[in-house]
Order: sequence, then structure tokens, then C-alpha cells
Amino acid sequence: MARTSRRTVSKPTRKPLTKDMLLPLPAARVRALSLENHLALAAIRSGHGSLAVAMTLQRVVYLAWFMRDAADDLRDLDAFRQADAALEQTSRRAEQHRGWTLPKRITACWKRSSHYMTSNWR
Repeated sequence: MARTSRRTVSKPTRKPLTKDMLLPLPAARVRALSLENHLALAAIRSGHGSLAVAMTLQRVVYLAWFMRDAADDLRDLDAFRQADAALEQTSRRAEQHRGWTLPKRITACWKRSSHYMTSNWR
């Protein structure tokens, strides 16, 4: 009976994470990101938005969603949905050449999303 050799396929090894990647963000970086997020919100609320600004705000919504505490109740889910829907509406308005503006009713949702991010980064 012939022996069959087992060939092992080696998986590519992943580069290990650095110490900086594993530790919390430095306070200066958190402040810079928070300022970037707030400036993006101010720009789009004042009608001076762009695709880059909208993408920054989209990042805020999604990062805040993933960073939220698992104990948060489901009503917070509505705030994230409303913020995402407002960004979608803003993008559609911009595609129709009606400007990059954010509905005023959505301000509370953005404040909540921003709060999740800044409180969890510290």
C-alpha cells in the first residue's frame, strides 16, 4: 500500500499588531478626530458640505454604532437609523444639485452619535 504524503498549506501570516494599535488612542488624537467630526457637521449644516464631509459624517455614524455599549436600549437604534437616513437624503439632494445640507431635525441624532464616539475613545 502506497503512502500518501500530506501536504499542508500554510496560511499567510498576519503581521502582528503594534503596541500603538492595541492601546487606546492618545488624547491629542481623540481631540483632533472630535474636532474633525464637529467641523464636518458644522460645514454640512451651514450648506458648505461636500462628498468628503458626508463621508466623514458617515464614518461617525458607523463608528458610533460599533462602539456603543451593548446595554444600550433599542431606542438608540432609531437615532442611528435617522442619522443614516439623513445622510442618504443629503446625498440625494446633492446629486440633484440642490446643495449639501443636513435636515435640522436630525441634529439630536448627530449629537448622540458624536457623544458615543468621544466618550468611548477616552
